[in-house]
Amino acid sequence: MTRSHTHEHGLGMKITVAVLAVLLLAMTTFYLLTAAKLNDGAGQLAAGATEARSGSVDVADGADRLADGAGRLSDGAAALDEGATTAATGAEKLADGAGSAATGAGALSTGAGSLAIGALTLSEGTTKNRDGAARLRDGATKAASGSTLLADGAQDVSEGIGAAKSGIGRLGDGADTLAGGAGLAADGADRLSAGLGTAADGAGLLADGIGNASDGAGRLSDGASSAAQGADDLVAGVGQVAAGAATLDAGIGSASTGAGQLATGIAGVATGASAVADGAAAAKSGGEKLAAGATSLAAGAAKLRDGAAQVRDGAAGAVTATSSVPGGAAAVAGGASNLQASLEALAASETDPTMKAKLDGLAAAAKGLATNAGAVSDGVAKLHGALSTVSTNVAGIAAGAGDVATGATGVEAGAADLKTGLGSLAAGSADLSKGLQTAATKSGELASGLSAIDAGSGNLVAGLGQVKGGSDKLAGGLTALERGAGDLAGGLETAATKSGELAAGVSTAASKSGELAAGAARVAAGAGELATGVATLDERTDALAAGGQRLASKAGDLRDGLWTVQSGTQRLADGSLRLESGAQNLATGAGTLAAGADSLAEGTSKLSEGAGSLSAGLGTLSAGATELSTGSTTLSDGATTLADGTGRLSDGNSQIADGTGELAAGTSSLTPMVLPWIFGALIVGLVAIMLWLGHRVAHRRRTAQL
Repeated sequence: MTRSHTHEHGLGMKITVAVLAVLLLAMTTFYLLTAAKLNDGAGQLAAGATEARSGSVDVADGADRLADGAGRLSDGAAALDEGATTAATGAEKLADGAGSAATGAGALSTGAGSLAIGALTLSEGTTKNRDGAARLRDGATKAASGSTLLADGAQDVSEGIGAAKSGIGRLGDGADTLAGGAGLAADGADRLSAGLGTAADGAGLLADGIGNASDGAGRLSDGASSAAQGADDLVAGVGQVAAGAATLDAGIGSASTGAGQLATGIAGVATGASAVADGAAAAKSGGEKLAAGATSLAAGAAKLRDGAAQVRDGAAGAVTATSSVPGGAAAVAGGASNLQASLEALAASETDPTMKAKLDGLAAAAKGLATNAGAVSDGVAKLHGALSTVSTNVAGIAAGAGDVATGATGVEAGAADLKTGLGSLAAGSADLSKGLQTAATKSGELASGLSAIDAGSGNLVAGLGQVKGGSDKLAGGLTALERGAGDLAGGLETAATKSGELAAGVSTAASKSGELAAGAARVAAGAGELATGVATLDERTDALAAGGQRLASKAGDLRDGLWTVQSGTQRLADGSLRLESGAQNLATGAGTLAAGADSLAEGTSKLSEGAGSLSAGLGTLSAGATELSTGSTTLSDGATTLADGTGRLSDGNSQIADGTGELAAGTSSLTPMVLPWIFGALIVGLVAIMLWLGHRVAHRRRTAQL
């Protein structure tokens, strides 16, 4: 079956063909543009290459001329060098000859006389130097020995400091012993007070007994007088026997009464004497303890005074050392405050947050520093005040220690006086005891006689025949009674005297016991202060011991240095000997001065030869300098040509670089710009082919259906 109508393409196909035509035109346009860029770059590259070739020719020409000039310059320089060498050699010879001539002439003209004088002076100076070196060596030896003694002394000081430390320990022990001694002194004062009370009681009893004994002695004297009167009456006349017997009876009654009173008084006196003896023994023991305690008190007070003085000096040093610290701390606080204000001002004007934070941190640190410095200033001020108070208190303690020492001396003297008074009291009590024993014996005999008289008075009338013998015996008994009464009176006088001494001793003991109690109280108060001072002194002694060790170490260093000085002086003495030998050699060298004159003549000859060599060398140097000048001119021209060629070569290279850059840019932009269009054209062509195939298939189907 055949088609009845003609096939015609639609609008889509027409659009597709138009798009493909536009894309092909665009591709062609971009290709032409890229080719134009490549052509321009190639032209620039060719022009640059031409200029580079021309510049290279110029550079080669300039290089040749430069090489030629360099060769001529080298030749001229060699000639100049040769001439300069010749001139230098001649000049050196000329200088040597001239120097030799000048030196020889000067030495020859002035050295002959001065050399001998200088040699003599040098010899004398060397001798003095040797003597001085010997004295210096001796002094260094003595200094070294002294440094050894100083080191030993420093060691002794260190050991003494150690011993002082031990002594301070013993001082602490002594302070404890002083406290114990103060307790013992207080106990002794109590016992002394009790003994003084007992002594006072015994003195009272002794006074009463002495009063009773005095009364009994008076009555005994009356009775003895009556008995003597009766004996006289008995002897005068038997006629008065009755009256005498009555009188005798009355006298016997009075004697019996007086004997009773005497026995009572003697008993009281014996009791008082016993109490006085006990009180004297107790007082003597207390006096001995008081003397020992006063001695210990004086020694402890002296140590307390010395320790308080050392503590006072240490406190004064500490006060002086801390006096400047508050001012320095206050200055630091003020500086920190000013620094804080400056940092705060900088932080306020800073805009950078990081720097502002750092400045704020520094300002806070400066504020803390100012606060801490203020606290340090306050603390050191308080410490200074406390040290001042301590110094004042220690000064008071030292003064109190001096008062204690003075009081202890007074107590010691009072204890000695008390001991002496107690010795007198003991001696008086012994004498009193002996007198009382005699009185007791005589009172017993008196009582026995009176008993016998009383017993025989009843037989008086019956035994009138025995009156003669009884009167004789009565006279003898009355004589013995009179002697006993005298002894009793003497004993009572001794007792009265000793009782006065006893009262004075008791009064002295009472007054001294009050001083002793006050001194014991001051000692007890000073013992605690002494312990505190000993502790501070112990701390100071540690620092003193360390300083002693450092002193010993530095003394050893001084000793080593002085030994080094001694060895140096020995070397100085050796050098002086060598210097003396050199002076002798100098004197010997003066003899060689004549040989120097010969050398002067030889040097003059060399000077003449050197002058000729210098002249020839200067001619060669002039010619070489001319050639060097010509070569330098040629070299300058070649250098100019070379510079021009180098400039043109640089310009050509710049154009080559520019063309190469454009060519590279065109080449690099060609592929990225063309590839998208090529890919787009391919894709569009594929789409068009697919559409055309679909259109043909659809057309065939429609044709087949018809």
